[in-house]
Amino acid sequence: MGGKTSKDDVPKGFEKSPDGQFQLIKPSERKCTDCMCVPIYGLFWVGMIVVAVLSATNSNIEMFTRGFSVDGQICGVGENKDFPYLFVPGTILGVPANEDTAKFTLCVKECPKTVKGKYETQLKDKNAADKPTAVILESVYATVAGKLGDLQHCTYNMTTSTTDVTNALRTAVVDVSQSGGAIALGSLVGIVAIVIYMALTYYCAGIIIWFIIFSVLLGFVSMGLMFMYLATDCNSTCVGRYTDEQKSSYQNVGIVFMVLGLLWTAFICCMRSRIQFAIAILKEVSLVLKDVKSMFLLPVVKFILIGGFYIYWIAVMGGLGSSGKFQKVENATYTVTTVDSKTLEFVEEKMAFDDATMNAMYYHIFGLLWTNALFIALMNFMIASATSQWYFASVENGEKQFEGNPTVNALSLGYWTHFGTMVFGSLIVAVAEAARMVIEYMTKQMEKQSPDNKLVKCLACMINCCARCIENCLKYISTQAYIFTAIFGTGFWSSCLKLFQFLSANFARIGTAQSLGRLVVKLGRAFVMVFSMAGTFAIVTYLSPWKETVTNPYLVVLVVGLLSYVMAVVAFEVFGMAMDTLIMCFVADEKMNGTAIHSTTMGSHLDNMSDGGEAVANPVK
Repeated sequence: MGGKTSKDDVPKGFEKSPDGQFQLIKPSERKCTDCMCVPIYGLFWVGMIVVAVLSATNSNIEMFTRGFSVDGQICGVGENKDFPYLFVPGTILGVPANEDTAKFTLCVKECPKTVKGKYETQLKDKNAADKPTAVILESVYATVAGKLGDLQHCTYNMTTSTTDVTNALRTAVVDVSQSGGAIALGSLVGIVAIVIYMALTYYCAGIIIWFIIFSVLLGFVSMGLMFMYLATDCNSTCVGRYTDEQKSSYQNVGIVFMVLGLLWTAFICCMRSRIQFAIAILKEVSLVLKDVKSMFLLPVVKFILIGGFYIYWIAVMGGLGSSGKFQKVENATYTVTTVDSKTLEFVEEKMAFDDATMNAMYYHIFGLLWTNALFIALMNFMIASATSQWYFASVENGEKQFEGNPTVNALSLGYWTHFGTMVFGSLIVAVAEAARMVIEYMTKQMEKQSPDNKLVKCLACMINCCARCIENCLKYISTQAYIFTAIFGTGFWSSCLKLFQFLSANFARIGTAQSLGRLVVKLGRAFVMVFSMAGTFAIVTYLSPWKETVTNPYLVVLVVGLLSYVMAVVAFEVFGMAMDTLIMCFVADEKMNGTAIHSTTMGSHLDNMSDGGEAVANPVK
């Protein structure tokens, strides 16, 4: 067990209580960290505003609001004013059918109402100096006219189809529209499922953990026995089904699974105390969420902020995307054949952008990555901050005593005191994401140039895997570093250093607890979805009025399944981050006070679970 910190060596972010215990200092006494990152991010947003102004001044928004044809004409505007409807014909007589030409769009005067119906469009005639020329073509499917804002378009007419699939889909859509009350009840069932699972993690944490562990063992043993069974030609009904070579392969695979089962058993025996630690952590998480319920609002705040930012980002990117000029595509001349067997040649045109616009797009995309990572960082930090305040709070008469609301304090610390640290960490994550995207783009170009070269494909796969692995490692490090900022009030680099010190001193304990915790989170999400969908199925099947009006409950159940998944993600984001924070709080408490005196569930049976921490410099200094 790690040695107790001396009285004169008070860790940063802590103070000595009258009884000699280390406790967190008041949130109002925290000092700002990584302050220089804040003006840097502010300057970056000045650039984002410049990009927004560039988008607003150079955009041709009618390209999106009205649509445009394959030869670069905007529907319902200028010489195309008599052709307001955007139509995707799929197949054009005379034009080779392939994946690219199937996406061609045309501006038409009226939508074709029947299969093989006639429609009039206008194309630039290559042989007449690109003069827009009206032609009449034949449609391969029936459409109906629709309107979305200023965009008038031709939509596939489902009413002309009599297939069972179409009728079933239409019925399912009607069922959903009539099942609003059932969907609301199903969502309520999802909330109940979350509460039940949270309670189970406290009262049945050991059962859940050991169930997961023995399920893995059972899987290894079952697979091993199955392959060994197949290697013996199973029974008299399948004698001779497999060759000797196949039976030898099955036997080898069976042996591998049995060996994995033995190794897993040895792992269970060696890590028994660490597993008990994980069980205690799960119980502690349940208490945090019971006492600080307002933490569940933090993911909601994140989604609202990200949603608002995405709306802004899409609007600006739309303006940038419409600020280019149409240019002819090389070697993209096509010949259409009209209904009266005449022909017309046209050239496909695509949007091209100058260097300034392209650079603005790259800048704007990086702004998306950075700001998105920042909102996620803020949420993770605030959950960690509220959790650490709960853990280190003093106890009077069996109740935790807080300096204000932990969640409100966390909001203040995240958006003010430690905002610079969140900016710094999210910048590193954004750079890693951008690098991975560039690498994936380059490897795709490599594969396009050598589509049949297996070595190139293998190399591209390895490079992409390495890039994604590095990105995920940086995301893990930054997320865990926010926990140490929440506990000790340190900057990003200092928090990363503390993380590595904690991991080196307690690798087995932290690794086992976090791994099992993530399995519990995944199991919880599945439990909530299955519970919600089963409850909804029962509601629409046995309760009035839905049992009389809903003919096909499966789409209703699917809608509730999606809603319950979103709710489970929100709930278990809080659960997972609180669990990781409590692990680090326990280790820090143990190092500072000689034992985890602030823990409410970790008894003396955990006192001897240190992973050699005394051999490492005290990580709380």
